Amino acid sequence: MAKLQNVFRSNAVHWFRRNTNFEKLKLLPITICISLRTKDVAIARIRAAAVMMRSEEVRMSLYEAQDKFGLTNDQKIKMPRDEMRKYVVALELIDAGWKTDGISSQISDNAQDINRYEALWGALGRRGVPKRGFSALKEKLPSNSTKKSAKN
Repeated sequence: MAKLQNVFRSNAVHWFRRNTNFEKLKLLPITICISLRTKDVAIARIRAAAVMMRSEEVRMSLYEAQDKFGLTNDQKIKMPRDEMRKYVVALELIDAGWKTDGISSQISDNAQDINRYEALWGALGRRGVPKRGFSALKEKLPSNSTKKSAKN
C-alpha cells in the first residue's frame, strides 16, 4: 500500500500535518497538525483524504473572510487550525454513528470487500479482459435480459 500523504504516526495514533501557504494574506506558511484520532490505517487513510479536501476549503474561505471582515494575523492563524480540529471531531462522530447503526455491518465488511476485489482482479489477471469487454458480462444480468425481451 502507498504511504499516506501528510500523515505520520506518533504513539500508534495517526496525525495529519500540512504546511499551507497564504501568499495573498502576506503570512508565513501555517502548519496545521492535528490528530486523526485513530490507530487504524484504513480509517486514517479515509480521514486524511477528507481532511486534505477540507483544508483546501478552509484556505479558500480564509481568503473570503479576509476580504469581508479584515482579519488580524492571530485570527488568520487560529481560524484554519480550529476549523480542522472541529472537522476531525465531526468525522469521528459520523464514523461512530455509522458503526453503532447496525445496518452498516450489513452494508459493508472490510474483509469481505477485500476478498471480492482480490477475486475480481485475480480472475482478470488470470483470464484477461473479455474480448468484447465488460459488455459481455452485462448481457448475462437478469435486468438487461428482461429489458431486451420487453423491447422485442
